[in-house]
Amino acid sequence: MSKDAEKYPLPYYARMEILLRIVDEIKGSKNKNGISDVYRNIKADKASKIFALRLGRFLGIVESDTKNFWLTDLGYRFSLLATEKKQALLAENLPNYYITFLKWIRDSKNKTMTMEDVKSEILSNFTNWRPSERVLHESLLTFTDVCEYAEIITFIKGSRGSKTRIELTDKGSQILSGLPVSDELEERGEEAEEIPKEMTIPKEQSSKNKSLVILFQGKKFEHCIDDEIDWEVVDKAVESLKKKWKQRDEDDNKK
Repeated sequence: MSKDAEKYPLPYYARMEILLRIVDEIKGSKNKNGISDVYRNIKADKASKIFALRLGRFLGIVESDTKNFWLTDLGYRFSLLATEKKQALLAENLPNYYITFLKWIRDSKNKTMTMEDVKSEILSNFTNWRPSERVLHESLLTFTDVCEYAEIITFIKGSRGSKTRIELTDKGSQILSGLPVSDELEERGEEAEEIPKEMTIPKEQSSKNKSLVILFQGKKFEHCIDDEIDWEVVDKAVESLKKKWKQRDEDDNKK
């Protein structure tokens, strides 16, 4: 592996299928697990397991040292969920690099980009990265594999002259608009009914420096402002609050 490839932050040659098998081996445990012991129970070549573990670290699901690895708090929660809820939790906690790529796709015509276009964007925007063509291609295959698992993109292989492309799903658009896809709010009962969907965002966005915060009747709306689309999300949230305020004002006047 070249030094340039070692500095490249994106995982490559990794597949969610093997990561899921690794997580399943230690699910429900926060203890350290011997890497060689867990690998022994997974039918895949050693390299595939190593690349999958690197993907797990990148996604914030696992941590490791030279001999052991363990589930993070996110990984622990992830390990205990059924598949549909796993997909939702992963979609709401994607790394910032992946969110950036998804925003490029969202802002493209028909919310679709070819693989080659995404590669060009990466090399244009992250000029300090110097991956080989192979590493860059494989890192995008890992990106699409993760996002397809989370059901936020559709990976369309090229055929008969058409290029391989990546298309954002409705669920992907929902994630990028700051709306939750899990049923966490529903489980909170009556409180969830008082909060418009536009007022909830993935937890990892709340700590960013460019966040806009609105307090309304004891409830907090916070959204990170990265581009013009984010202001549209804020407009939707304000409109939702305005309708709620207007309705309650009308109800009070009837009393």
